[in-house]
Amino acid sequence: MNTMLYCPKCGDSSISMPGNSADGCVVTCPSCGTELGLWGDLISAALDRARENLERNSNRTLWNALYGTDEVKIRE
Repeated sequence: MNTMLYCPKCGDSSISMPGNSADGCVVTCPSCGTELGLWGDLISAALDRARENLERNSNRTLWNALYGTDEVKIRE
């Protein structure tokens, strides 16, 4: 499962960091120079997003296994 980081200003998907990957390292967009945040914060956010995607997909897989469909029908 991939989590991509895009620059909110120019849309570039590559990142630029000083020589190390310490948590306090500032990550910038190499195309426009926009600061994207601290490496540790970005990694933490990416892990949170990956966990959410895994949970959502796991729930969908379980639903499909139990009920044989992606559709959720709610009784009114």
